[in-house]
Amino acid sequence: MCAGTIVLALLPSSNSPGLFALADKVAHAVAFLVLTAIGLRAYPRHTMILLLLLVGLGGAIEVAQGYTSTRSQEWEDFIADLIGIALALVARRFIALKA
Repeated sequence: MCAGTIVLALLPSSNSPGLFALADKVAHAVAFLVLTAIGLRAYPRHTMILLLLLVGLGGAIEVAQGYTSTRSQEWEDFIADLIGIALALVARRFIALKA
C-alpha cells in the first residue's frame, strides 16, 4: 500500500484540473486517511511508530517530488497528508467510543 502511494506520488502528474479547486488536497488527505486506518487496524499496539512512519512518508514524498522534473514540492500537500492522518485517528476514537 505504501509502495503504491510512493509510486503514484512520483509518477508524472496529468496537470489536468481537478473536479474542484482543492481536489488534489482532498486526494492527499484521503490517501493518508486510508493508509492510517489500515495501519491502525494491522498494528493496533504500535500507533506512535505508525504515525511517525506515515508523517515521515508524507514529508519524504514532498521532498522527493522537489527533485523530479514532472512534480512539484508543495508543503500544502504535506498538510493535507497530516489532516488525513488526524481524521483517521478521530474516526478510530469515535468508533472506540461507540463500541
